[in-house]
Amino acid sequence: MPNRRHSTGAAMPARPHPSPLAPTAPPSRAVHLAGATTMLPLMQRLAEAYMGRDARERVVITEGGGTARGYKAVLDRTADIAMASGPVPDDFNSELQARVLALHRVTLGRDPIAILVHASNPVSNISLRQLADLFTGRIGNWRDAGGPDGPVQVLVGPPGGGVSAQFKQVLGSGASYTPSRLVLDSGARLLRAASDPAAITFAATMAPQQLALKVLTVDHLSPAAPAYPLQTPLTLALAGQPSGPAGALIRFLAVSWSGARAGAPGLSAMAAAHHG
Repeated sequence: MPNRRHSTGAAMPARPHPSPLAPTAPPSRAVHLAGATTMLPLMQRLAEAYMGRDARERVVITEGGGTARGYKAVLDRTADIAMASGPVPDDFNSELQARVLALHRVTLGRDPIAILVHASNPVSNISLRQLADLFTGRIGNWRDAGGPDGPVQVLVGPPGGGVSAQFKQVLGSGASYTPSRLVLDSGARLLRAASDPAAITFAATMAPQQLALKVLTVDHLSPAAPAYPLQTPLTLALAGQPSGPAGALIRFLAVSWSGARAGAPGLSAMAAAHHG
């Protein structure tokens, strides 16, 4: 703060000296978030809006790692809030019980999981049964799903991702991906699908992308349809009841999320363009 100058009323001004600082409230403790990559772009925008309301507030978001890492960060106390885009991992639930900790979850919304293929693929619709058969390898040729004669290249995400965990439930209890699958993170999957006519993959519709991919309808429903069968919950989770700075941030996000989500770019806009 610049020093104030005081005058004696004579011709010569007095030497400047520091004035006492006005009392201010102490800065708020930073709130740390970690977890779902799917939620990251929109969460960063909302965090900036939140901090812009009050310069004392700080929100720190750790990039990458996925839902499982977000839960682990909450458990290890390296994050206050986990961003989650899928089910709570079983091992995390077991650890919570062992530590006698209660998990508080706030659902912000649900995000459709889009099924994506190369732009040249003539297939436009797929049933849930066909989808499970393609990803488990029971269907290994596109011809058996209404496409051209040629092998199917399945692209899946790493196991720590919430969207991947949610999608795998489509396969059925105890089912496994086809041995010929390729395991890639979301960005690499989209790039591969855009360049490989044999590829099929999945992605959250919140995932921002500018690639020429074809979005399939599932059981003749587009991802924009309310009854679309592939959706993942988007939640915030913390150990114990929300209070203090973390509680204030969660309340802001719960109110602001849906409006910000409606204007966010992503696969959902492309899906609407493809299927009206």
